[in-house]
Formats: sequence, structure tokens, C-alpha cells
Amino acid sequence: MPTRRDFCYLKRDEFGLSSGSGRPLVCVQGLGFVGAAMSVAVALAKDDSGEEIFDVLGVDLPSADGKQRVQSIMSGFFPFQSGDTTIEAATKVCRSRGNLAATTNSRAFQLADIVVVDVNLDVDFASRPPVAAFNSYISAIETIGEHVGQDTLIIVETTVPPGTCEFVVLPTLMDGFKKRGLDPNNILLAHSYERVMPGPDYLNSIVNYWRVYAGISERASNTCQAFLEKIVDTQQFPLRRLSSTTASETAKIMENTYRAVNIALIDEWGIFAENVGIDIFEIIEAIRDRPTHSNMRQPGFGVGGYCLTKDPYFGQIANDAFFKSESVKFPFANMAMETNHKMPVRNLIRILELVNKKPEEITMLMLGVAYRSEVDDTRHSASEIFYQEAVKRGIKIDVHDPNFKYWNEVNITIDPGLPEDLEYDVIVFCVPHKTYRNLNFRRWLNGVNAMIYDCDKVLSDEQIITLKAMGVQFYGAGRG
Repeated sequence: MPTRRDFCYLKRDEFGLSSGSGRPLVCVQGLGFVGAAMSVAVALAKDDSGEEIFDVLGVDLPSADGKQRVQSIMSGFFPFQSGDTTIEAATKVCRSRGNLAATTNSRAFQLADIVVVDVNLDVDFASRPPVAAFNSYISAIETIGEHVGQDTLIIVETTVPPGTCEFVVLPTLMDGFKKRGLDPNNILLAHSYERVMPGPDYLNSIVNYWRVYAGISERASNTCQAFLEKIVDTQQFPLRRLSSTTASETAKIMENTYRAVNIALIDEWGIFAENVGIDIFEIIEAIRDRPTHSNMRQPGFGVGGYCLTKDPYFGQIANDAFFKSESVKFPFANMAMETNHKMPVRNLIRILELVNKKPEEITMLMLGVAYRSEVDDTRHSASEIFYQEAVKRGIKIDVHDPNFKYWNEVNITIDPGLPEDLEYDVIVFCVPHKTYRNLNFRRWLNGVNAMIYDCDKVLSDEQIITLKAMGVQFYGAGRG
């Protein structure tokens, strides 16, 4: 793999890396939840002799968030509360030994042997149908094209509409190369989508997990494979090469659409279970005994996070933007997205029916605001929809989450300690944080007569048995 040790007179130590290492340099563009973790994963890679393989330089925008992330990494701290002590310790180790750094200076790409693109591609939901906000993404790719050498491997990890590498990324890079007098035929572009899962297995979801990849040429595919083999434990988790970048992009969209549609399907059976007085969760466990149905989803609070709230739209977006086919309109994906978006409000409406008070007379404690357990990420969380709707209806609502002191989307302060004054009509469990799954209700409730509603199978069977033995009213999504 070629190196660019002193390209354009820049030196690694200008960016906080150990100079003269001779290692290939990897720039990770975008230090969000994926890019920050990928930076650490690459910096951890070692050869058979135990030596570090790569120098890694994370590159972000000079925005307030970008500067904060860069400063965190440069200080040896992972820039997000991860729930994974491994990735936090690894950040400190890699920074201290000098092969991990971060910057907001885009000239760093001049040093890169490899660029990993982890810049978000957002969706404009105000448009009907939704469209991809390509402008900022194209700007990020233009920055790469302005600086990298023609032998630099560029790997797109971003989840994008199928066809984006072929119709957006490659032409943008070619324009940049032509302006600089470089041969665009030498561009090494590949797509290898991430399956990063923030939480206790954050780092493992990169280094100990399966990977799909494809390049625009045989050389690009081979170079991408050689890189991934140094990052991922391919003995346990073999790589899978696809025939084109569009195929790789499609795999990610199908993967997430399958999950979103499954969740929506099970939600309607959860409503049925509530109406007829049965427990959907014992039914799901019985069905999961069948190997072909072992990954059946469950009803819950709603779909949140950055991926499942937008990715299923990318099939239609790709079709409209690139392929112009009239034969497919993705009705299942669109219906699933609508169903999943309504789930938080559906839970709220059921709670209102059970409490049997006017909304403005109800006092409520809401437990959990993150989009999933053990993370400090509230992007597109179901909790936000639930909270905003409750406030709109006049409900007096307090909020708790062990991982937050401030909820940016709704501008409220959160006390990370569990409330002790529990004079509420209803306590709603929204996110399955360990803090809630380990609650001792006899000690915590201490005679308080509040209804308990579990939106997302947060509580264990043992906790539910305890609540019922205490005479507490217990209800939950999917439970009649």
C-alpha cells in the first residue's frame, strides 16, 4: 500500500501525529458517532509483530461541534458518551502512543493514503416525497478531490442512496482531479457500509463484525479489501465483496428497510394483543424458537436514531434521482415509515385512555430520552415525539435519563439522579437503560400509587411480578 509521507511539504507532527513513523496515513472525514469510532478502530490495528499499522487523522468541520470533537480526541477522550469502556480506553492509548490525532484543517487530506468518508447524508423531510440533501455531501467530497493524490484509496462508509458513488461521488472526484491536472482514471473509490452500534459493543461492531464492500474497479476493490483485512477480524467475520458500489449501497438500504418494515409489521400485532388481552412478547418468544423466525422484532416505543428514521426512503430517492423507473414505488417501506413514526403517539394515546383523566390534569414521569439504551444520542428519538405531543396536550411531564444533563432538542435540563418524589399519575418507561432494568421497585416506589407503563419491554418479568404483587397498576405496549 503506497504512502505519502511528506506530500506537499506537510508533516505529520503538524497535526499531532508521531513524525517519521513510515506508516500509511488514514484520514477519517467526519467525527460523528461513526467516524470517531472508526478512527479509533483503525488506530488500534496491529500487525503480527504487534506494531501499529496505521497513523489516523480524524478530520471534521471547524464548527463548534467539530472543534469539540477534535479537542476531545486530542486530549485522549472519546468525544461521545459511548457506554463502551473499551473504546474510551483505546482512544486514550492510541492518542498517547501518537498514532491517533484530529484536526479541522482540510489540508490534512494531502497526507492521506486512505480516506474513509463518514459524513452524514441528510434527508429533507419537508419535501414530498423526501429528497436527499446532497449539497453538503458533495461539498465534503469536493474537499477530498481538492487535496488527495491519485493513488489515495477513498472508501465511502456513509449510508447513501444506491447509485451515489457512481453518479455523485465519482463525478465530483473526477472534476477535482481534472482541475488539478491529475488523471481521473486513477481514482480508487470503494463503498463499504458501516454497521456501527453505539453502546456496550460500540468498538466490536466495527472490528468484530461482518463487512460488505465493492470498488469501482478491480484495483479499487482489491485495495479496499487489503485495508479492511487489517481492521476487521476476518477469520471470524469474513468480508463479502459485491459486484459494484451500487450493489453495496443497496445492501445497506435493504438491510435497514427490512428491519424497519419488520418493526412496523409487529406493531400492528402488538395493537391486536392489547385489544384482546394477550401478551405479544410471550408469543414472539415462542415464534423465535423456529430458526427461520429467530430475528423477529417486537412492538415498542417507536423507531429512533439516525438510520432507521431515514434509510428506508433511500430506495425511492435513488430511483427518482438516478434511475427514473416507474415500475417500483416502495409502498411497504413508505407505510412502515409512517407506522413507525406514529408509534410514540399511539403509546401516549393508550396511556391517556388508561389514566382516564383530562390531559391537563395528568402528571407524568418519563424515563429515557435516548434513541436506544446506553447511548447519549437523542437524534430522532421516539422520546422526542412522545414528549412534544404530551406537552402539546397539556400534560405536566418530568423527564429522566441517566446519560443526560441536558436535552438539546427540547431545551430542558435533566437531573441524572433518579427522582425520589414520585407524586405522579403515571411513570412511563421509554428506553431500556440498565438503570431501569435493575430498579428495585419496592425500595424506589415505597408505597407510591402511580400507574406504570412500559413502552419498550424495558422491565423484566421479575420486575413486573413484583409490581403486580405490590398492587401497582402495570400496562405496556403489546400487553393486553
